[in-house]
Amino acid sequence: MTEEALTRDARLAARLTALRQFFVRLDAGLETDALARLPGGETGAPGFGRGEGLRASGALLACTLLGREEERPLEAMEAAAAAETDRHLRRLCELSTEMLREDDGFSQAALYASMRTAAVFLPEGGDAEADLPGLIRKGAEPKAETEAGVNARWAWADGGVLFYLDLPPGVEEARVQGETFSAEALGAGVCLKGDADAVEVEWAGARSVIRRDDPFRDLELVPGFRVMGRFLCAQLVPRRLWPSLTPWIRARGKAGATLPAATLVTSRGQTKEPERTLTEAPAYLRCPPVDPGRDAWIELRFPRQKWFAALPEA
Repeated sequence: MTEEALTRDARLAARLTALRQFFVRLDAGLETDALARLPGGETGAPGFGRGEGLRASGALLACTLLGREEERPLEAMEAAAAAETDRHLRRLCELSTEMLREDDGFSQAALYASMRTAAVFLPEGGDAEADLPGLIRKGAEPKAETEAGVNARWAWADGGVLFYLDLPPGVEEARVQGETFSAEALGAGVCLKGDADAVEVEWAGARSVIRRDDPFRDLELVPGFRVMGRFLCAQLVPRRLWPSLTPWIRARGKAGATLPAATLVTSRGQTKEPERTLTEAPAYLRCPPVDPGRDAWIELRFPRQKWFAALPEA
């Protein structure tokens, strides 16, 4: 067996799986701090375009196939392609050489398909989170349990929790709490089961645990209008009167609880409310005007979170 020969075992399958997941995240814009080691002590940001990181991605594929960093990855891949008897692995070696040469004929779709097929025919086992030789990061490696790449929002209605999720570009579906939803359905909102503190989401080989971390969780927030000094819930006010009244959100909670600073947004503008400490009496957040024909909720924005106070339907 030559130095360049590939060892077909579970560790190789795990590395290929991990690299494919990394490439998918990279393509979706979720890997912004990654670098690949190149010959001569250089590093480069991986990518899929000629002159835009394709050579660095080819070096990562070479390291993954060999299980080690290689001073001359192009020569190593050429030798491995010539010696390899498994056609799936041979094709990956050839793709790596195309990437290292920044060949115009390189196909990203062929790369994904070949990596998936090769992993299927390799021995099962290993860790999908396997370390990838040649991969380094400019900063601390992000944990799987982050919200990177997804925009999560929450709304509460009749005691239920609605979860809204914008997936990365190009991702068509995701699994939420073990159930598969389309990107369109998640964007429109899905009802979560129970009252979980965190939601596990899987998409395109990536995994994220999105924590509610809701500063309003123990507060009662009700949208409505103040009419002649009285607060009326929105459902008690005819919709035709909404444009002529100033909307408010009534906040109630345990005395001493903190109501964080928030920006309140509707289709007709936004207002800002400072942080405040609740007392026994309700607090009121002034909102911008609402349009009964366009606004389904009043949005509250604050750092790393959004909250939606649903308005009654017509």
